Amino acid sequence: VGDTGTVVLADANRDMMAVGRDRVLDRGSANVSYAQTEAESLPFADGVFDSALIAFGLRNFTDKERALTEVRRVLRTDAALVVLEFSKITNPGLDTAYGLFKRTWPVLGRIVAGSAGPYRYLVESIAEHPDQAALRSLMVDAGFRDVHFDNLMFGAAAIHRGFK
Repeated sequence: VGDTGTVVLADANRDMMAVGRDRVLDRGSANVSYAQTEAESLPFADGVFDSALIAFGLRNFTDKERALTEVRRVLRTDAALVVLEFSKITNPGLDTAYGLFKRTWPVLGRIVAGSAGPYRYLVESIAEHPDQAALRSLMVDAGFRDVHFDNLMFGAAAIHRGFK
């Protein structure tokens, strides 16, 4: 964003905001502001942002349709929304293997981090999140144009882009 631009980090979770703030400060970035807010009701004026990025968070939103509509509202015309999120493996054989691998995450979480719950939630939230085509449709329905996606790691994650 250069010397005069500003990045706004927004999250509903106070603890996540604190972690993000600490990481940004540790890296010496000063042109960052913070907003503890729900994505479904952003406290910003219409058309004020040049772009928006949601990284591994959209699957946690209570109302994805409403959140996408809100993000579009606060973007300027022609501004981009980029969503990086877990998605669905496109190869059936790899999908089966990946599914078996994901089942180990809660066990590994308990061993490594001392808690299986967050990793169980991670696996469940990935399973419930829309696949690539469905997320593309949600973005189009929210009013984004030229929406497309690129799969990463055979579709384990995907980057969706759309424009206001």
